Amino acid sequence: MSRLVELKTKEAGRRQLELAGGETGVQEKLKEYGERVAKYVPAEVLAFYTAAVQLIMTKEGDENTLFRLWAFAVIGVIAWAGTPLYLSMFSSNPKERGVNQIMASIAFIIWAYAYPAGLFAELNFHEPVIAGLVLMVFSFVSAFIQPKE
Repeated sequence: MSRLVELKTKEAGRRQLELAGGETGVQEKLKEYGERVAKYVPAEVLAFYTAAVQLIMTKEGDENTLFRLWAFAVIGVIAWAGTPLYLSMFSSNPKERGVNQIMASIAFIIWAYAYPAGLFAELNFHEPVIAGLVLMVFSFVSAFIQPKE
């Protein structure tokens, strides 16, 4: 399984139509759906972000609030801007790369909001129910987005 969601070729589309009538076609579609959801999540960037957030949170107390806010913001911007740069290493095809970069950048913002610590939590802007719902909707919708030729 490659790191990125790959281009959907016209030949692959025809193959899906041929398989769609049988159980194999349904299983193949479900597998592709799940893989797209997983591939759009920038797991490596989120690992960096969550580790940095946990480290920043060790600066406890009201006297460190401004430091935490700035540090969360800087780390968030670095991770968000780094997402498309990191993903650019995995494809030379601009259409394939572009869709993956956009989807992963959106996914990073949503996952950063859903994470119960960091800038959004520090600003009392984190709402777990909203975060969970947005995350579920994005995961559901993102599976239908695939780069095309």
